Amino acid sequence: MSRDSMRISENACTIVLNGEQALMLSQKAVFLMSDKVLLLSDLHIGKSSHFRREGVAVPSSMHASDLLKLGYLIKQLNPKRVFILGDLFHVGLNYDVDLFKGWRDAFKDTDIILIKGNHDRFEASKSCELGIEILDDYILNDKFHLRHIPGNFHYDGLLTISGHIHPAVRVFGKGRQTATLSCFHLSEHKLVLPAFGEFTGRHIISPYPGDRIFAVIEGGSSGKVVEIR
Repeated sequence: MSRDSMRISENACTIVLNGEQALMLSQKAVFLMSDKVLLLSDLHIGKSSHFRREGVAVPSSMHASDLLKLGYLIKQLNPKRVFILGDLFHVGLNYDVDLFKGWRDAFKDTDIILIKGNHDRFEASKSCELGIEILDDYILNDKFHLRHIPGNFHYDGLLTISGHIHPAVRVFGKGRQTATLSCFHLSEHKLVLPAFGEFTGRHIISPYPGDRIFAVIEGGSSGKVVEIR
């Protein structure tokens, strides 16, 4: 194991999900260890372009940074499959798709499956052009139901893993100090992932008693995931 791979594991939070050992990564993704499956959600490639067209100054390099982060995880963890749980793109397909296609060429040996999100406004026939498989949802190993929107139902025996919400939690320090942190939100039948993309926005959640919240303390390679009790 490389030094970077060890650092990823050390800074992650190890948890058992429906009988499977998993890592909640500080890069805001989940790695199922036994099956070598990487799960992430909500990159929203093209969102910055959308804002620039509306006259809002947003750096064009933001999505490239997200793809570099994903490439780093693929290189270090060597997953057999990568599932993106929706909203890979923000508004249909625009010229930002070329950015993704160029990145995809560098990782053409990795299977990437997109669970179509509400912002992915294109047909499944685009899968060949993008070099990915596109599905509405997916049952993984008879243990996990992968979808974009969490929903208010579940299949018996399955843990639903989804995105869409961009969950975050507000934490309080000494005095009046507060911070808003992206988080993983785990309840009895559902796990909602934080948004992987940096330019996505966050939604402060109100967990129910018994839910578990794992906050992401970002800091590049030194970031950590910690459970808030």
